[in-house]
Amino acid sequence: PYLVAWRTKIERLGTLNFPRAAWRAPGTRNPDVEVAINADGTLHAAKIVRSSGSATLDQAVIDILKLASPFDPFPRELAERTKMLRFTYGYQFDGSRVVRGTVTAPADSQ
Repeated sequence: PYLVAWRTKIERLGTLNFPRAAWRAPGTRNPDVEVAINADGTLHAAKIVRSSGSATLDQAVIDILKLASPFDPFPRELAERTKMLRFTYGYQFDGSRVVRGTVTAPADSQ
């Protein structure tokens, strides 16, 4: 449930705040970004792990994460198990909006 709410917020803010130049960047694909969130909801880190092919689009992805932060604090049960969530979010674009992306654990934590 926590990541579903996180993803919903990112996709809503991404659609509302993405710069037009990023939508029209030639030769772009859907970027993947590794995200780390602390238990208090602060963004610990965000880095592109698979580029879109456009520096403008990649930077917009990072900027949206920073804009959305802080996120909700972890629910008590989750905070008792971990102090940080780290995962990869695969952005998906449809025209001029961000649609449901994918959330996966990073390869080195599986």
